[in-house]
Amino acid sequence: MSPSAPGRPLGTGSPAASVGAVHFIDMGNDAYQLCGDLTFESVPGAWEAALDLLKGGVSLALDLRQVSRTDSAGLALLVECMRVAKHRNASIRFENIPPQLLAIAKASRLDGLLPRGTEPE
Repeated sequence: MSPSAPGRPLGTGSPAASVGAVHFIDMGNDAYQLCGDLTFESVPGAWEAALDLLKGGVSLALDLRQVSRTDSAGLALLVECMRVAKHRNASIRFENIPPQLLAIAKASRLDGLLPRGTEPE
């Protein structure tokens, strides 16, 4: 999957997709907003989309402000994105990580590993 024009969704769903869907909206300049549920059901498709975005040398920003529901699979996705980014000489940062996801990361003792930008208001 190649990145779309800014403001256009890509990934495993669209704004009108089912509740279990998550999609990425291209905000331009290697910044994407994740929208929807980031759960066991949606992470496999989100993983495929994330792999396409993590090109060598890119500095990617993922804004999670619109993630409505998450579980430990969402945390696994973020950790794997970090691993792939490092392997591909890319960088990634997560902005506006939802409190639910931060709580899972803290319980797993992974909260200090997540490269973060801005926090939710």
